[in-house]
Parts: sequence; structure tokens; C-alpha cells
Amino acid sequence: MKPIRTLVWAMVLALSLTACGGQTPAESDSLPESQTPEAAPAQTTEAPLPAVAGDFYAVRSDWGYNTLFNAGDVLYELRPQTGYCLLYKIDCAAATRQVLCSVPGCPHDSESCPAWLPGEIWDCITFATEDTVYVYKYRTDWENMDWDTYYQNNVEPYLNDETMRQGMTQEEFETFHRNRYTQRTQPACLYAVERDGSAQKRIDLSENLEGTVTLGWCDGTALYGSMHTISSDPSLGYRVDLATGQVTNFALQPGESVLAAWGKRLVTGRFVTQIPLPDAETDGEAYQAALQNSTVECDWLDPATGQREKLLELPGKLFTENSDFCGMAGGQLYFEERENQPGGGNVRVALRSFDLETGQWQDVPEDGAWLKDPTVVGLPHIAAQEGRYLWFSDGDGNGNVRMQILDRTTGILQETALTPRQAVGQEDLGRLPLTDDGRFLLCPDGMGGKYDFDYVLIDAEALLQGSTDWTPVTTLER
Repeated sequence: MKPIRTLVWAMVLALSLTACGGQTPAESDSLPESQTPEAAPAQTTEAPLPAVAGDFYAVRSDWGYNTLFNAGDVLYELRPQTGYCLLYKIDCAAATRQVLCSVPGCPHDSESCPAWLPGEIWDCITFATEDTVYVYKYRTDWENMDWDTYYQNNVEPYLNDETMRQGMTQEEFETFHRNRYTQRTQPACLYAVERDGSAQKRIDLSENLEGTVTLGWCDGTALYGSMHTISSDPSLGYRVDLATGQVTNFALQPGESVLAAWGKRLVTGRFVTQIPLPDAETDGEAYQAALQNSTVECDWLDPATGQREKLLELPGKLFTENSDFCGMAGGQLYFEERENQPGGGNVRVALRSFDLETGQWQDVPEDGAWLKDPTVVGLPHIAAQEGRYLWFSDGDGNGNVRMQILDRTTGILQETALTPRQAVGQEDLGRLPLTDDGRFLLCPDGMGGKYDFDYVLIDAEALLQGSTDWTPVTTLER
């Protein structure tokens, strides 16, 4: 299914996207064992922001699960177990995967393990800095009840129901729900794990951010993003300090949202109208009419100083129906325009990229397949950030998918040797990670019954030449 990423929703409506958080102050530079402090009171500030520390990089994607992060020579992944999750490290050179825990003799089944998190993978993002791996969980308030009430409603009636237990023992079923309850009722928090797997700490944010705050970019010391409300009031930008967990606001213009980031600046977008936008819910026709006569302006923005520079302007009419902002890779913003068909559905009539360095537009070679979100979720220095390969896929309506890869350096669009079933498996992953040694990480067999992936590695050029001679990634014993 195609994800909804229209600029209308990205810039005018609040996106229900995964948010990322920060940390409370640590008493020392080392990470203590897991802790579960009480929810911190809201302390959002509008104090001056420090300068952007380093080049921005994306920590989340709009397609697939936000549980896999590319560090070039290794990848970090959050994987579900029975009632809890574990962080794993994929070593690309060794083609191995193992729990991110270096504690001798650890069974990896409780909060004493640095890689252990309660609950499920939903509402989580996995990302890293140079020395720490993070998992962020935003506030959900999924169950507004105490544990005893939850137990009586969701656990006790089904203890003897084998169908509801789905193969779990009664004890496992209770543990599953206890951890699920813990995850869903705790405040927005960040789990910080040393990259050597030696320790973890849990940190609550200074404000209990919800999923309507989209924090998708990191500068190595803080996370940045925005939340938009449908009104004439200025929008809010958010910065979350990874060292302290302090949430700080920065001002955006009315209707403005953060779309991407490149170098040390954010890329924002907003509709510009001659009159204030009417209320979309109470006066939808007038609202749509105003958008038809608007323009879409994208700006460079330095969040620390508020300095902005106009990047590009497009007719608002173009983005009120069947056009998508697809994402950004290698300094290119990708846009597609689609056209309704008389018998229903729509087809793409244009796919173009905008070069952030040169300010030039260019057509992207394609043959009608969907361009998956090209956003590279990984550290800023890795090879994948060059955005060399773009992934397209298309289905025949019968559960079969074909997969294509565009090599931007040659302009050649090629079909892969993946079978329709294998291509479906790759779609489960939601992205096409490229390692620093020039290999793709694939999951051709798709996900298991618990959203579990089995990976392989293959040289990118070999795959494009039709090879399926890949190397399985072996999961090491705990």
C-alpha cells in the first residue's frame, strides 16, 4: 500500500508520525543500569537554541518499520520477543547478528539486560550517535487505567483461552501484558544503550511529547522536528537535547513544518495564501479553494538563529490532489505528480528531483512503479548518504511485487532478480540499506509470525546484474 506523504498532509495537517526524545541529566559520563523514574513535569521552553552541532541525519522513515538504523559497517535493530524487545547489532563484515549486550552470562530476558525494553516495537524509533544507540518511545496513553483494571479486562478472561494466548503459556501471557501495559502507560522516554552493549539507562523527556510531534532529524547532540496545528498561529519547532532531555521550542511560521534536513539546516515547507486559511473542518470548500490559489514555499532554516532563506516555490494547486513529496536522499528532494484516471485510480505523470546544492530540477528515470521513501536512516558519514540507489516497486493486485533499482550515477533503471515473493519480503523491511562496503541488506523471505526478519547481504552491483548469490546473516546464540 502506498504511504500518504502528500504535501497537503505534511504541511497543513498534523502528521501522526513517530517522535523522538531526549535524556535527563546523568550523574556521570557512564550509563547506569535501567531505571524507571516518575514522569517528569512539562518544562518546554523557548530559550535560545545552541548552534547546530553537526550535519543533520534522518532517524526515521515514512515507509516500513522505524526499527533499523544504518551505521555503515554495522546496523542496529529492535526486534520483538514474547512480551519484550531486544536491541541487536548486525555486523556487516562478519555477516552476524547478536544481542547488543556484553554483560557476561546475561539471559537477555529482563530489565537487567542493557538490550532489553518492555512491550512491543510499535511507537518506537531506533537510532544512534557515534557512541550511543537509542530507542525512543513517545507518549501514547493507550490504556488510561491502573494495572488491576487492565488485568481484569485484558488478561484474566483469556488465561484459559489457547486461541487468545497464541501459543504462550499462562505465565508468558501475563508477562506479555504486564510489559505491554508498562510500555503503553509510561511517559515519553528514550532508552540509551552504550554501543558496546555494556549498560543502558532510561530517560524521560522534560515534556511528555506525543506522536503528533514529529522529530525526525539529529545533529549528534539533539533531535529536531515540528508539530503543526491547523490555525493562523505560528507553528512550533522542537529540539530535544540528548544529554539532558530538555525540550526547547523554536518558532516556525503559520502552517510551516519541517520536511527534511541537509548539512546544518532544516528544510521547511508551508502554503502561502493571500488570506488566512479557513478552518478545514468547518469550511472545507473554502479551505480547498484557498489552497488552489496558494503557493508552496520551501525554505532553508537555521533553527538556532531563526535565519531563513527561500529555497523554492511551487504552485499550491499542484499539491492539493495527487502529488507527493517522496523524501530526500543525497541532497535531492524527490517529488512526484499523479493524475486521476477516468475509470478510477491514478498514474504518475512526473517524477522529479530538486538538487539542494545547485538549485536545479531534473527528471528521474522511471516506468510507473512506486518510488519508496528514499530517506537514508543512518549516520551522516556513511556511504548510503550519497543516495546512489533508489528503490521502486509495483504490485499486480494479486500479491506479487516487482522490484527495480535506479543507479543515479548511471541513470539506469534495472529490474532485480528477486522473485515476486522475495520482493514482498523486501517491502516488509521498508528500505534498502547499503553498507559501507557496497552491499545491500535484504530480507527476501519477509517477516516471520512476530515481525521477525531473516537477512542476507549481497554486493549491490551483483544484485543489479541479476545475481542472487547472497550471504545469509547468522544470528549468534545468546
